Amino acid sequence: MTKQTTAASMRVAIARVVRSHQAGFYVHHLKPRLPAAVWRPASSRLLWLPVHASVIVVATLASAQRWLPWPCLPLLSLMIGLSFAGLMFLGHEVMHGALLRGRWARMLVGGLCFAPLCVSPHLWTLWHNRIHHANANRIDVDPDMYASLDTYRNSRMARFTIDNFALGGRRWCGLLSIVLGFSVQSAKLLVTARARLRISPRAHVCAIVETLAVSASWIAIACAIGASAFVFAFVLPVLVANAVVMSFIVTNHSLCSASDVNDPMISALSVTTARWIEWLTLDF
Repeated sequence: MTKQTTAASMRVAIARVVRSHQAGFYVHHLKPRLPAAVWRPASSRLLWLPVHASVIVVATLASAQRWLPWPCLPLLSLMIGLSFAGLMFLGHEVMHGALLRGRWARMLVGGLCFAPLCVSPHLWTLWHNRIHHANANRIDVDPDMYASLDTYRNSRMARFTIDNFALGGRRWCGLLSIVLGFSVQSAKLLVTARARLRISPRAHVCAIVETLAVSASWIAIACAIGASAFVFAFVLPVLVANAVVMSFIVTNHSLCSASDVNDPMISALSVTTARWIEWLTLDF
């Protein structure tokens, strides 16, 4: 028996043992053993919202008004992009209810945090909170997973996407999945939400309206500051934000094997990095 076969057999055996151990199982056993303070909203993290918003506004004005010489504009784009990514991490925490308890408060603040990457909070709630976390790394169920081998063989679109844009050796176009991956995926899920996420017609309309409203706001800003300034204030920062967010997503999920078991001890992992990076990204 080969090592690969042995490993596969072990995973099947483990899966059979823990098949019923979904996230609720661990919550039920851990919650009584943790102090009450663990379950209180970490509302102090909301202070990151005005910090990132200030960076974005000031750097955008600096780009539009030419407060700094031209060679400094890429640096401003980098700063804006890092704050775009920071808002995404903050929005992730907000939408999980870790910072705010009220639903409408979460939707409002989450919508502000997701605005830089034009992601609807209604779409995110269903896509990330309900589908992804309940089915992390489950083949053909988790919307953040690559297609299964059967889907790859039977779908020309799946083969084209994976063969050309998945990360891999000598596949330079795979870098596009880092600098554009999150934006492309969110747009794709918005279009295919009815079939892929089984979203209700009303929620789908809300998601589309939210996305169009945010997009219109960015178009209005582009008209106000001019095309060249908009490139440095939005286009390049979006690429930076995608790269930061996708580097975390790919690391946290693509290092895990695909699974047919809904158990976070099998289908997820934790990644440690420099403490200052963990602090800036809210221990994502």
